[in-house]
Amino acid sequence: MNAIKLRAGFSIFEIIAVMTIMGILTLALLGSFRYWGTAHALTGAVNIMSAAIDEAETIARENQQIVGFRYGNDLTNSVKSITSFQTFLCAPTNEVDSLEAVEEIIKQHSESADLYFDMVNDDSEIKVINISPKHLLPSDIRLVPVTLQSAGDDGENIVLKEKEYETATLFFRPDGSAFSLHDDDKLSHAIKIETRKHFAVIGKTEVEPIYRLLRIDLASGTTSVTTPNHSEDAQ
Repeated sequence: MNAIKLRAGFSIFEIIAVMTIMGILTLALLGSFRYWGTAHALTGAVNIMSAAIDEAETIARENQQIVGFRYGNDLTNSVKSITSFQTFLCAPTNEVDSLEAVEEIIKQHSESADLYFDMVNDDSEIKVINISPKHLLPSDIRLVPVTLQSAGDDGENIVLKEKEYETATLFFRPDGSAFSLHDDDKLSHAIKIETRKHFAVIGKTEVEPIYRLLRIDLASGTTSVTTPNHSEDAQ
């Protein structure tokens, strides 16, 4: 019998199989890196927003003035928007001699879609002084004004209702308490910080952004962060 000849090298099938496996591993690695990079940007945005809100509350206390914190997404054209926030002082003028009167004037703008813009461009009795320039957040992050309808303490059963406008303003009083003109919830103000990219979530058929929920207690001005459980399951 003729001896079976051992072939040298690899067959086309083996090469294709190896290349396929390498492609799958590469895609998995790139997908994980893509999620990690976006999640890292989200964490950074949450930390920046928390620090900026705490600073606005501190400025209000130290200066005994009403301080506004405007945030949201401003359209640069019909399809693109930038995400930013800005802190400003609502100072009395000669026509207004008390902070209570300043607050009442602010509340007269309750129908405004962009309170800051209206007050800056309105010849009102309030003098708007920018404390800081507009700060831009990473391009893959979006800020969403929301109403918190329900939420468990452990991040489960979070039900949010997105508001109809892209920007919102939170105000801090000299005692550290806060108010907003568009809050259905009179106890807290909620900001949804989410990724513009969508990811697959374990247990769900649809892709969705990952997000964190920033909650500001209106009585004390303190800020807390809620992490939805499903955000940890994103792929």
